[in-house]
Amino acid sequence: MSLPVRTLVLISGFARAGKDTIGDGIISGCFFSKAVKINFADSLKDSCNNFLQSLNLGGSKSPEVNFLQDKFKCKNREFLVQCGRFARSIDVDVFAYAMLDECYICSQTDKNSDLTFVCTDWRYKNEYDVCKKFCKENGWSLVTVYVQTQNVVASNDEEARSVGQLIRELSFDHIRNFKQDQKGLLGSEGFDIAKSRQL
Repeated sequence: MSLPVRTLVLISGFARAGKDTIGDGIISGCFFSKAVKINFADSLKDSCNNFLQSLNLGGSKSPEVNFLQDKFKCKNREFLVQCGRFARSIDVDVFAYAMLDECYICSQTDKNSDLTFVCTDWRYKNEYDVCKKFCKENGWSLVTVYVQTQNVVASNDEEARSVGQLIRELSFDHIRNFKQDQKGLLGSEGFDIAKSRQL
């Protein structure tokens, strides 16, 4: 009996370029594996929610006070950014290892299924380095995708530097360029990526 196949898909691009949309397309195209969406920022959002709940903010009495809710996250994005920056100043790889820990736990919980993990918030070269090492050591496949949408530029200097470094230093497995307002095409391109790789 062959071992189950594990694949990690990392998707990068500037904010609002369509990373989540193409990621959802990849997930919908995974016919040969179970697809799991997991991001580097998941552990950051969970940690910030735990902080809120420790102060009796959020939780069941105020479910809208939750960094997993888009409206609340957008309104309070700067808090997330500062917490993430602080954590990375202590250990630059903290969120890469946290995400991979979740992938590994999921793979151990479901030992018999082929699994595809789709990450739509890849921004840093060190995240790629940690993921590449993990995949090599564990026999997983690593797939990289870059999404570019016309007139979408970096939202801040840090994003320009970090994503710019990825563009300069890496060769992506898939590069997709889109015009604005092509959400349907983004999804179908993601679907085609999954189909071509038999995920």
